[in-house]
Amino acid sequence: MKAISRKSYLLIPSFTALLSFLIIVLLHLLIYPYPLITRPLMAQERPFRVQTRIPLEQRNASPSPTTELDPAKNPGGTTSKPQARLETVRGGRHEKYCSIVFQFSDEVSFGGPRIRGNEILLKLRDVATELRPFRKYKTFDSWVKLKKAGHNLDVQIGLPRNFAKPHVFLMENPHQLVINLYPKKHGGVPSVFESKILVSPLEISQSLGSLHLPPPSNSVYAIPASQVESPRSPSKATGISKRKEFFGGGNKQQGPVDLNKARQLSWDGDYEAAKAIYKQLLNKNPRDVEAAIGLATVTAWSGDHDKARQLYEEVLKQQPANRDALLGLGRVLSWDGDYEAAKAIYKQLLNKNPRDVEAAIGLATVTAWSGDHDKARQLYEEVLKQQPANRDALLGLGRVLFWQQEYKQSLKIFDQLLVIYPGDQEALEVRNNVLQAKEAKKQFKIRVAYQYQDLSFTSNAYGSNFLISFNEPRKWGVRAGFDYVNKFGDSAPGYRVGGNYWVTENTALSLDVELAPGHVVVPRQAYTLEVSQVIFKTFVPSLSYRFTHYATADAHIVMPGFTWYFYPRFDWMVRYFYSVSQFGGQNHVNHSGMTRLNWNVFDPMTLFLGYARANESFDSGNPADPYGAFSADHVFAGFSWEIYKGVGFDFTFDYEKRNNGFILKTFNTAIIYRW
Repeated sequence: MKAISRKSYLLIPSFTALLSFLIIVLLHLLIYPYPLITRPLMAQERPFRVQTRIPLEQRNASPSPTTELDPAKNPGGTTSKPQARLETVRGGRHEKYCSIVFQFSDEVSFGGPRIRGNEILLKLRDVATELRPFRKYKTFDSWVKLKKAGHNLDVQIGLPRNFAKPHVFLMENPHQLVINLYPKKHGGVPSVFESKILVSPLEISQSLGSLHLPPPSNSVYAIPASQVESPRSPSKATGISKRKEFFGGGNKQQGPVDLNKARQLSWDGDYEAAKAIYKQLLNKNPRDVEAAIGLATVTAWSGDHDKARQLYEEVLKQQPANRDALLGLGRVLSWDGDYEAAKAIYKQLLNKNPRDVEAAIGLATVTAWSGDHDKARQLYEEVLKQQPANRDALLGLGRVLFWQQEYKQSLKIFDQLLVIYPGDQEALEVRNNVLQAKEAKKQFKIRVAYQYQDLSFTSNAYGSNFLISFNEPRKWGVRAGFDYVNKFGDSAPGYRVGGNYWVTENTALSLDVELAPGHVVVPRQAYTLEVSQVIFKTFVPSLSYRFTHYATADAHIVMPGFTWYFYPRFDWMVRYFYSVSQFGGQNHVNHSGMTRLNWNVFDPMTLFLGYARANESFDSGNPADPYGAFSADHVFAGFSWEIYKGVGFDFTFDYEKRNNGFILKTFNTAIIYRW
């Protein structure tokens, strides 16, 4: 009968945990379609005027029989479509990477890229150009060499010093091949997610004879809130890329050679040389509107907003409705903080053409900068109804939601953006700022847990606990609660209080006190002190000391360890336990260790898996053999999942096998609520 009863007790929490997990999955699918299920924009859904990244494996797939693009299979070099034209090559330095952009008149296919020495090699298939064959960039250490090869174009790109890896992708509207170059000092392409730093101690306790694991959600964020961007800082939050401003985003047809050369120089950052060419063109023809707008644009880029404003206004005297001049003037006015004048210009353009997406985004951006976030949000959403994958509208909407402190909605927008534009640096940086701000909020948390333990050698044990905490990240936190344990016929309540304090920006102290005066099996008193140090945001060594007082024994435990955030969304923890148990007038030394791997699958959910080797000594209570000891192997796993609006659930299973043949199976479930 006892065996049947034990199995029955075991099935109840197992079935409950499984049913709860299935319900959580269903709820999450209904509530959070991103990022568990991502839905990139399909080709047939391409909106009115959208710029979309196309996966290289899709774009470089084997051509159809009617369009042979492989020179090896088509020695004559002829194709069933006319050659695309390479219109421009431009390069620029960004904060954390450099980029080179090739723009074409039509869709292209290419071979490569491959690296040879200090060069990147590409073959552009069925592409012709009239651009000069060599260019060297002044703003970063690279160059581009073009060489005709029949109907193809061979491209060589010089690698900058300390080069790590290229990130290559194709874009449409206009057709572009983009190569981003990341230096080694930035570690390659930045990650979407920056891990959290755990400071809660993880200990081997004798309260239930097994590991007691703090849930993965018990953490303190490691990045200072001071790094979060200001909501009204146009220098950090333009929402408009300068490289897309030039003549409506670069969709103009190929112009005169001198005009194209000036544009190329401006894109390369050689503003003075570009200005000189524009001035020469205007000396020849003072009514050359394209040259005048080009001069105004590059003047604005160089920082002389007053002069740029004057140049745009001179163009508008000739052509009051010139769209490019109005857009340029609107941007300069917004950069100078003249928000109402900028709004008036954007509204003028939208009255003429309500589907002018650039004007709509300009109006939304300047509205956000002026502080009317609700109106800006509405304007961005109207743009996204026309163009669901518009990069600037998604970025702007994500920022506005961020400034309104709607962090979850903001993260959802950035996840959607990064599905379409996986390497977008600005989106990655702002998304990390949102994560920092979200974690920096003062936060209350309640955790209610139930633990059930199936023991092969005696009656089963169970327990429950309640914990409430308040945390101000990177400053301080407090917690308090009570628990109840029934094991080996010993049952009584216990109480605990604790807190953590950040001594410096990277150093945290944690103290916990546990009191259970009526207990025999679990400690009547326990004190745990830990110090943690964040190093390079990825490595966190820690040192803990724990003193426990039982009815008939005392124990001192020293616990050095470290946590390593070695890869985006992953961290690995290792801890060693040196314990001295004092009972029967003797000291008993034991050594134990454990390791755990955490995986943040996506922001609301974390999985973990671990192993521990534990050695324990105890007072058996048997006069014939008063000193007991055993060693045990633990394998444990679990998850923590925030289901909806601060409500979460976590589950842990620990399988313990002792050297005396005893087996313990521990199930721990908890409901968490944050606000």
